[in-house]
Amino acid sequence: MFLKHFKAFGGVLCCLFISSTIYAQNYPAILDVNSLNGANGFAVPALNTGDRIGSDLDFIGDLNGDGFDDIAIGSQEQNNTGFKLGGTAYIIFGSNKPFASTFDLSSLDGTNGFIVQGIAVDERRGRVVKGLGDVNNDGIDDIVIGSEGSKHIILYGKKSRFPASIIAIDINGTNGFIIDQSGINEITGAGDVNGDGISDIILGQAHWSGQTWVIFGKNGNFPATVTSTYVDGINGFKVSAANNTSRPSYHVGSAGDINNDGYDDIIIGNWANSITEDAKLTHVVFGRPAPFPALININTLDGTNGFAIENYGSGFLKWVGKVGDVNGDGIDDFFSDNSVIMGSSKPFPAVLTRANTLNGVNGFELPGTYSPFAPAGDLNLDGINDIITFGPNGEGVVIFGRKNGFDALFNFADLDGTKGFRIKEVSISNIGRPLGGGQDFNGDGKADIVIGSENTQSKGVVYVVFGGDHNVLPLEASYPKVSQLAYEGFNLEVKAKEKGTIYYAIYAGTPNTITKQSVIRSGQNSTQASSIPVDKVNTVITKTITGLAMGTSYTIYLYQEDEKGNIGSIYKLENVKTLTDSEGPTFLACPSDQITGESVLPNFLELVEVVDNRDDNPSVSQTPAAGKKVIDGMTITITAVDDLNNYSTCTFKVFSVPTSIGNPLDAGVKVYPNPVKNIIYLDGDVNYQYKIVNAVGQNCIEGVSNSAINVESLNAGFYTIQFYTPNGQLRHQQKLIKE
Repeated sequence: MFLKHFKAFGGVLCCLFISSTIYAQNYPAILDVNSLNGANGFAVPALNTGDRIGSDLDFIGDLNGDGFDDIAIGSQEQNNTGFKLGGTAYIIFGSNKPFASTFDLSSLDGTNGFIVQGIAVDERRGRVVKGLGDVNNDGIDDIVIGSEGSKHIILYGKKSRFPASIIAIDINGTNGFIIDQSGINEITGAGDVNGDGISDIILGQAHWSGQTWVIFGKNGNFPATVTSTYVDGINGFKVSAANNTSRPSYHVGSAGDINNDGYDDIIIGNWANSITEDAKLTHVVFGRPAPFPALININTLDGTNGFAIENYGSGFLKWVGKVGDVNGDGIDDFFSDNSVIMGSSKPFPAVLTRANTLNGVNGFELPGTYSPFAPAGDLNLDGINDIITFGPNGEGVVIFGRKNGFDALFNFADLDGTKGFRIKEVSISNIGRPLGGGQDFNGDGKADIVIGSENTQSKGVVYVVFGGDHNVLPLEASYPKVSQLAYEGFNLEVKAKEKGTIYYAIYAGTPNTITKQSVIRSGQNSTQASSIPVDKVNTVITKTITGLAMGTSYTIYLYQEDEKGNIGSIYKLENVKTLTDSEGPTFLACPSDQITGESVLPNFLELVEVVDNRDDNPSVSQTPAAGKKVIDGMTITITAVDDLNNYSTCTFKVFSVPTSIGNPLDAGVKVYPNPVKNIIYLDGDVNYQYKIVNAVGQNCIEGVSNSAINVESLNAGFYTIQFYTPNGQLRHQQKLIKE
């Protein structure tokens, strides 16, 4: 999975890594098998610890004639009742019905598949499981279920129901036949080598004669038992053992029609402990029309009837086989050891030596790879077949075919989802061929792949991956991002290219790097975790995050899961810091200097208006407090405090006036009656501005008059009436009592 880093400095988020994903991409750079959910594929775990299921497996064609390709899985180390290492092969029928994320092998009942069991100690039934094509020409594909011993089952496909369980003694010549021969390491389909339109069989007797057999398909049933004498040049032929190698014919298979003559060719590999050049050779034998000799001398291959290949790799097992047409030229290609070699209508040399360097056009080498390859079909839907194999670290690798050539030395770092992808979480050995592809298991018209991981969880598991969309498109550039930083949160913004759900987790500080989406979704050890529905594409969706601590740095991890259940890359936002509140409340209204005729201070808080940037209810106090003695010219301090003890103050002075009714500054001014009920009258030079203020200095009535003032609206109590000259100078004031 890609880990995408974004870093925040001063509220600005900077992208540190951008994926090379493109919009048409159906596969991520790394396919996580844990993302298989039944809709895009499923896992097949072994039933028992120690089974090591999946050491050999294959797409086997349509064994039950229902129009869906089927899968065979070997579990050669499975212990059956009373038979240690008896072994079992599992056949799972393809279907367009929904699958669960995990397939239960114990559910096979003959309708959805069946098992083939070993009934002897160390029989290891399922050691080899391969599709053969239609070897009896009845229109239905057939299969081989090999063993460690001499009884190798060729089982005919049929449209009628299979029993839930089959054993070797059930095979009678009408439902299949037995190849009775010891020392056989591999048996598989050879294609149509003799051009009669019927699929043939190839096997390698690596542990005895070292010979390779080709058994021709035929119209109708084979004898119930086929032995060495059956292969006589008419029913098939043999190829002599290669020289100077430890186990000749250890690996055999079809190469496809690599010379484009209309006949399928075969390829023979070895177990080569020796370091001699002969030991490293693999051999191709061209198909052709009959007749064939009973035995072809491998040393007579001269470029017209086949050729030898000097291999690049240093591995002792020389894997060989077909890969399909991976360069789009219409001719089958093949692999030998760690090299993919392109088929050609041009003649091949008698020996394809290292001097005939692979240059990317005629083939390419995969450094450090000593594993089998298999055709994957056209996974990325570009019209060119792809390859599945294993990389240097044992991980699954899919390489997309291409028309414009490959690098002569393949660079696994190029597997970015556009040129191919990796499959993590697999663990294999060199026992069998735990991979297959190029067939359609779920009937959606797309090629599927299957890959075994025999060492997983001490018992093995097989993964079936449906072709199609396995990739979540990346978020739009510059997203995700954070906006509107606040004291206890922020806005998290995303902009996705496809619908689904964004899962996020927020961590205080800098947590250990998170590489698994499941950890994010669970919210393990996070401060806060949730999800954001994405029901509109290419639209900014904002999630308001609240409830965080002030002045704290956070790290955010998130990823998208699309509507098909595909899991997207992980994004990371770091150093997202909430705001710190060090600011006191703000006074919107603070009293000006006050005049009072009271002997004690009133409560001036009624004249105060305070707001805070965060606290909705800051506390406000007065010093000296209401009820304290008035001292002329004293300073009053109003203090506002928020819930973080940030505070602000405002001050004003209080002046006292005499408490007597008359207190003229100017003896020429008279106000009467006093006390008053409704109207007071003025005598003297009083054509000035006046104000009537209450005991706490609030302005109650003001105006300009020289005769009378209506005070009916005033409440009963003590007031002060003040007269000012036009320039604002206080001319006269006195106490006024309203009755």
